[in-house]
Amino acid sequence: MGVLIPRVRTIGVRLSEEEYSALQKFSVERGARSMSDVARTAICKFVRKPVRENSLASAVEHAEHVRDLEQTVSQLTAEIALLRADRAVNTSEHTRDCTELSKRAHGVEMSLVPGSLTSGNIDPLTKKANKRKAKTLTS
Repeated sequence: MGVLIPRVRTIGVRLSEEEYSALQKFSVERGARSMSDVARTAICKFVRKPVRENSLASAVEHAEHVRDLEQTVSQLTAEIALLRADRAVNTSEHTRDCTELSKRAHGVEMSLVPGSLTSGNIDPLTKKANKRKAKTLTS
């Protein structure tokens, strides 16, 4: 057995019957000399931890960190939405440009009506003019 350190200070702690029984059982299971040794060890471990882990300040810091993360996620979501919208606009412009170049390469003029690329709706007069022009070019 090791050298005992004389301890002269005492504290009193009130426990319920359930708490006392649990402490007693824990002490026996761990092979402690006494319940006082178990209580002393637990208190010393608790006190040696950084104050930050034991305080309400830690909970506040975590809440602030979560709030910051939520704000960052919100900003990123908005940026992604803008990028998607920009991509959709660029894709439709690219499609329109490619279609127009293709028609010109084949000798057919194209008059665009807003929405005509996506819905396939070209006004009837433009269709007729394009057919006539295509017919004269191929003849």
